[in-house]
Amino acid sequence: MGKKKKQEIDLSNIKTVRLEINFSVPKEQFDELLRKMAHIAEEKISDQVEEKKEEDKTKKKKD
Repeated sequence: MGKKKKQEIDLSNIKTVRLEINFSVPKEQFDELLRKMAHIAEEKISDQVEEKKEEDKTKKKKD
């Protein structure tokens, strides 16, 4: 019997890759992660609001 050829995949033809990852985390750690993520999101939103206010002030001064 002959040897089987290794099947090669042409990576240049691949447009998407789908990964399925299953993991488990204790509820306390997951809740802490969500809390931190929410805090980061709030900081980004407040930073964007402050930047917008500053832009508006500079526009008013130019007018």
